[in-house]
Amino acid sequence: MTSFLSRHWKALASVAMVVVVAGLIVVGLANRSTEFPETELTVRGPLPQLTGTDPKTGQTVSTADFAGEPLVVNFWASWCEGCRVEADDIRRFAADRGDDVQVVGVDLSGDDGAARAFIDEFDWEHPSLTGDPRQVGRLSITAMPTTVYVWPDGRIAGRDPGEVTYERLQSVANALDAGPPGGSGDSGL
Repeated sequence: MTSFLSRHWKALASVAMVVVVAGLIVVGLANRSTEFPETELTVRGPLPQLTGTDPKTGQTVSTADFAGEPLVVNFWASWCEGCRVEADDIRRFAADRGDDVQVVGVDLSGDDGAARAFIDEFDWEHPSLTGDPRQVGRLSITAMPTTVYVWPDGRIAGRDPGEVTYERLQSVANALDAGPPGGSGDSGL
């Protein structure tokens, strides 16, 4: 009887292990997906003013500096693998669309030296600011990276948690250029 129970528990443990491993694989594949839901841009609450020091230039940067312009705010960190994956697409987008849509990075690295090295490695020319966790906390950023899109009037249009692509940024920029939809309701974040 003992060997029957022992074999039964071993078999059950093996099945459980297979289920756990399969679940982890599915979750891992889902998190590595480069497809983004085509988030409908809407009119949401205002972007809180984010102000800090650019890790590369030492200059003060504020999202208020871009009032009246469509804005893409990218939250990143030098240690974030997804941030590294999207960095070239963000550089290319900022270079291509910098005249009509502004890009501002918010560095959450906590290390100005590492942030400067990241900016230099990916040849970023757009401004970044060192993020104050209290400022960022108001936006409920729960994933790294996260990109927030802002209408010219300063209201949040939408956001993408996770990596963005050049194509996604272009698509959103075109929508931002067209202006907010007719409604002005505040659906929050």
